[in-house]
Amino acid sequence: QAAGAADGAQIVVRNTFIDAVEEAEEDDGAPDRTMSDQTGLRSKHVLQLGRLSGRIQPITEERASVAAETQPGGPEEDDAADDLAEGDEAEEEDEEESPADIEKLAGGGGLATAKGYRRFGFRENFDAADIQWATNLLAKGRSEARERDIRVLKEQGCQADGLRAPGPTGEQLKRLCDVLREGLNQHYGAQDGELLTTIVGHFCWCSPAWAKEVMKYQGPQVFMAWARAPRFTKGRSPEEFALAYPMQRACLSALSSLCVHDAELAGQVLSMGGAALAMEFANHIDQRMQQAAMRLLARLIPCKKTESTSEQLPREEIWAFILRELKDQDELSRTCAAVAAFEIAEDGWLVGESSRVSDLAVNMLHALSLAVSSGSSSAALPLLLAVGRMLVEREDEGEAANTLLKCQRRDSPRHDKQQKSLVQLLAFWLPKGVSTGATAADKGAATAAAIALQSLCEFESEAPLPFREMRELMVCGQSTSAEPALREACTGALLLSVESENQPQQLAHLFATSIGKGRDTGERLADIKILRSIAERIVKLLKSAQGQATDSLLAALKKAQPLVPEDKEESSAVLQLVEQALSFAGAVLDEDPLGEGEEDDDVRTQDPLGEPSGMLGSTLPPLPGALGGDAEGRSSLAHVTAPPNLIAAAAAAAARG
Repeated sequence: QAAGAADGAQIVVRNTFIDAVEEAEEDDGAPDRTMSDQTGLRSKHVLQLGRLSGRIQPITEERASVAAETQPGGPEEDDAADDLAEGDEAEEEDEEESPADIEKLAGGGGLATAKGYRRFGFRENFDAADIQWATNLLAKGRSEARERDIRVLKEQGCQADGLRAPGPTGEQLKRLCDVLREGLNQHYGAQDGELLTTIVGHFCWCSPAWAKEVMKYQGPQVFMAWARAPRFTKGRSPEEFALAYPMQRACLSALSSLCVHDAELAGQVLSMGGAALAMEFANHIDQRMQQAAMRLLARLIPCKKTESTSEQLPREEIWAFILRELKDQDELSRTCAAVAAFEIAEDGWLVGESSRVSDLAVNMLHALSLAVSSGSSSAALPLLLAVGRMLVEREDEGEAANTLLKCQRRDSPRHDKQQKSLVQLLAFWLPKGVSTGATAADKGAATAAAIALQSLCEFESEAPLPFREMRELMVCGQSTSAEPALREACTGALLLSVESENQPQQLAHLFATSIGKGRDTGERLADIKILRSIAERIVKLLKSAQGQATDSLLAALKKAQPLVPEDKEESSAVLQLVEQALSFAGAVLDEDPLGEGEEDDDVRTQDPLGEPSGMLGSTLPPLPGALGGDAEGRSSLAHVTAPPNLIAAAAAAAARG
């Protein structure tokens, strides 16, 4: 605060903006202001501040945080109560997300949902070029209790805005929009327009309330006018056009930021011609312009549409735009296209589009393979969400899921070990979600992959997952670093696959899989409920074909038996099932179930990503596999991945010897 000249004005910095405030003549007394007045402004009355209770409660008519100077029961108190009730209703209508909701949506489990990814996962132009994601401290620092106290303080004449995080007022946003509109008529340069548009767009990204204020002051119309201004689009040299590119990208990004918080706001942008504006820049020579246009389209597709605005989405052009960008060499372009692909799948565009869905599936698998090669979780996350959405689509009677699976089988011939199947592309992301230093994108990608695997198991209920993928689901889902959403999805997918598994040898080694060290530094098995499901399936299969109780199966169960926890509710049931399975020892072997001379082509014997060390080796420290490793702790997985018919033949030879 700096004292002014003789005119009685002073300069006060408030909310990061500079205002000139008239200064009243000072008297000889002490400054007449509250001690909590951080702005230095003087209020008309000194208020007695009441003490808050230990636990903050909502401010009501009967209990106020600030003791008013009115007499109880008088008309002044009734008017204040009415104003307070109106303020509460206004806050409910314009309620913003609480910090707890933000933390939940911005976590790994939240990013694996449509709402969480739209709000916090799909990054805007200003923070999409690196691995660091922008964080809105304004939203994280919001406190509902403080907002109520601020409103009560304002009712009593206090300057309480300084208690909030710095930011613009409604009047300042209006002035910014007015200056931007007037600057277009006064021939402001492209750099001026870029600066003002970026500032306003960033405010829209920060707060839903500010976004609504910008919409109220016709901000979208101003952005569109700047992007389409003839002096920046016609009759200029290429060098002059290039100077306007950043400004036009800023306009598209500001419109996209305006649509982040509210589907209703996105619907209004769509009704103003937002989709048409995005398609005007879809084929622009500047690649970053194309990315900004795709971001805007991805924000507009899921918005609240009416009969008049639903026709403003040009589906033919959008389909072509998405299919083209999914094949682009630039990761950001593929990511933006993947988000749009997820949105059209979520919006029901796949129904009745068999030929386009086939092309979409091929391009998505290609983009997902590139994301696996680079290990980019942020690039894979929208693709995993789109795959999961296609697998659960039922309006087309499973046509999208069938097309996706058909494409991955067609494009992944068995003789080409460099090609990955869909299951392998999904399972690759599971360990990244529980690795040391995993980011929110890593956790979100792992959760989305587990959900997609669960949907795949539900769709192909008679086809179990390969052994290595089931092991990944068990180890990652039971990890202490796994978030609840990841744990739940991994467990669901694993149990579905166990129910469809017909090889008890595979299940026995899965039962004996160690998921790490326990508190007593000893090896520990999976959750007791998972062990019970596996044991029940083993016993059921052995009852139907007793000859499958091979030495390898019995050895795995015997080594796992001492590690079954005895203090759990279902421990006794699991131990009884293990004893029952061991009782099948010495049963007569059945004939080779595959038939004489038939080759076992089980994909479970293959390394998911063609790496000798397995999938865990590239993303996690070595984890123990089935019990029975060597003296140095390395797992002996030869018996885990050996085909069942070879195991049976070896056991028969041993019996004859």
